Formats: sequence, C-alpha cells, structure tokens
Amino acid sequence: MILWFAVLCHLEEFLRQRVDVKVEQGYSQNEVLPEPPVVKVYRSREPDLEIWARPKGTLIMAMDIWENNDDPDPKAANQLLATLEEKVQEALKEWPKQAMADLKIRITDIGFDDISGDGENYRPQVAAFYKIRINWAK
Repeated sequence: MILWFAVLCHLEEFLRQRVDVKVEQGYSQNEVLPEPPVVKVYRSREPDLEIWARPKGTLIMAMDIWENNDDPDPKAANQLLATLEEKVQEALKEWPKQAMADLKIRITDIGFDDISGDGENYRPQVAAFYKIRINWAK
C-alpha cells in the first residue's frame, strides 16, 4: 500500500478510537460542510519524497476539527472547539509510537506546520484547520 494512504487510514482509525466524535477521511477541501462534531483527515502533500535512494520523506496531512453551537455568545462554541482540539492534540502525541509499530516506518518528527481557526464564516459551526508535518524513514 502506498505510504500516504496507509498513514491516512492509520491516523483516522487511531483518532476514532481515542476521540469521542465522528472521525473520517475527507475527500476535498471544497466538499459540503460536515455535520459537527467531527474530525476529518486529508492527504495534503509530500514535498520531498525520496524513492530512489533510502526511502524517506515528509508527508503533510490536513485535518479539520468541527464543532457546532447555536449560543449567541461565541465563547460557548469556542469552548467546545477548544475542548475537542485538546483531545485531538493529546491523541496525536501518542500516535507516532503506534504508527511506527503498525506501519513499520520510523517517524523522525511530527509537528504542526499551521493551525488556523474559523469562527465566523460557517456560524453556528466553528472549525480549526491543521496542517500536520510527518517526517518519516524506512
């Protein structure tokens, strides 16, 4: 199985087992708005895949975290989103160890390239959009 798809599937299943909301793969950043609460994971890009020498590279995954709250006070929806983001971030701290064991790759680094929020465009839905950088080697 090609690595980006194996990683995407593993991350989806890992988060599904540790975060108490729907977790699924997304297909396109332009798809219909999801029904929150939900975490969607996507393939983003592979800026430096090395296939001719020792296989290694960087995989950028996108992840959208969505919550919903009809309260007119934005703080209520933001609190829900912050709580869900914290659960996801805690799970991501544990994920590399399990991914290395299951996928037989070495994850040399994982971090966030970017996190952006959106609290106004989709009200009453609020979202956080992550770019996760995964450096790996075989």
